[in-house]
Amino acid sequence: MDDAAKDMIKDLKAPSDLEFICQDLKVCGRREFQELLKLRYKYVVSIERKKQAIKDAKKAEEEANKPEMT
Repeated sequence: MDDAAKDMIKDLKAPSDLEFICQDLKVCGRREFQELLKLRYKYVVSIERKKQAIKDAKKAEEEANKPEMT
């Protein structure tokens, strides 16, 4: 894993042996693979939440900037 990948998942609770698991995925067991899938799911959910927050902020800003009809 490179530094960029570590930086992306720093907020998520990753397994302690994540680097060891990623070294050789071919010999990864069922438990390790499940941990990777769970981490991936958490990452995708966090990205979607951030996108939704940005979308909501833009929508609120657009509504605040609309001229009032009188």
